[in-house]
Amino acid sequence: MPEALELRFTEKSLKGGAGVNMGVGRHLFLEGIKHLSEGALQEAIQMKRAGDEEDDKDTVDGLVAFNHELYNEQLVSIENADVQLDQLEETMEGRVTSNFHRSGDENDSDSDESAESDVTGS
Repeated sequence: MPEALELRFTEKSLKGGAGVNMGVGRHLFLEGIKHLSEGALQEAIQMKRAGDEEDDKDTVDGLVAFNHELYNEQLVSIENADVQLDQLEETMEGRVTSNFHRSGDENDSDSDESAESDVTGS
């Protein structure tokens, strides 16, 4: 029967109809712990601290996972930028080489014309 009463109280609490205000709840809590044995009180304190440590561990694990994910995203971004820079460098080298050959051809035809003019005496 106590389980049914606890379930009913929990249901009312969740729905907001328990009818207990915080001041009364605090008073009931303080009165209740007065009747606990020293051992039970120490065990409750240890359980609370263990829960806090577990929360801290979960928080640290969450931060490590977040930082790891952020690192991976940045690493991918850096790798993409590196590939893009390589492509840009290849494109620029192709343009410089192409322009060099074109200007070399133009210079060759100019030098051919000047050589011909020297031979003909013009």
